[in-house]
Amino acid sequence: MLAKTEGFILHNVKYGDASVICKIFTRDFGLQSFIFQGIASGKGKKVTRAHLTPLNLLEIDFYHHPVKNLKRAKEVVCNPILHNLHTVPAKRALGGFIQEVLNRCIAEEEINAALYDLVKETILLIENEEKVPEWLPHLFIIRLCRMLGHGIYADDYAQGKVFSIAEGGFTALLHAKQCLHPDMSHQFAMLLRDKQASLTFRKELLQSLIQFLQYHVIGSKPIQSIEIFSMVMAR
Repeated sequence: MLAKTEGFILHNVKYGDASVICKIFTRDFGLQSFIFQGIASGKGKKVTRAHLTPLNLLEIDFYHHPVKNLKRAKEVVCNPILHNLHTVPAKRALGGFIQEVLNRCIAEEEINAALYDLVKETILLIENEEKVPEWLPHLFIIRLCRMLGHGIYADDYAQGKVFSIAEGGFTALLHAKQCLHPDMSHQFAMLLRDKQASLTFRKELLQSLIQFLQYHVIGSKPIQSIEIFSMVMAR
């Protein structure tokens, strides 16, 4: 059956001498694996390596066979063509961070149109905004966790409470485990409530959100790209 959908490139690997296997998260079919032949040798006229750059947004016509693990695309179009995301150092670092987080979080074929829309919205914001909002990576992880069933909210926050990474919510300091200190917890609550938060804690809050993600979703293996992204953030 010939199907049409949107998708973003999640990951790709070289296969043989002239082919690429590419993981694409699609809006209508979830995570799918595609094989593109003739890429490395330059023989592929319709699809090039540039099409398969991670986080590229695609429109795909492909042959959908539910029992086949590797799909074959009839036509692939980058829409829109991304430039800034792949060339501006700060945006490239942020894109690499988001790609690694998604690679660790998305492992199932399950359809999730809302997750696709979140990622597409984030990619376009990074591409089009002259300056990426300081809190974008934090808010992205918060929204991602909510979509994966691990919601972080500030409904139960009150002065003196702290955020517990282990418990996934705000609690009294006396009972807290793996918690943020009170001042950072207050700023985190402000961020969750869409209010102005102090940039003083920006780096520390991102590290805490990654710890939350590791504890509840992806396991303890480190996020490698955070070091590069943190260096760019510090400038």
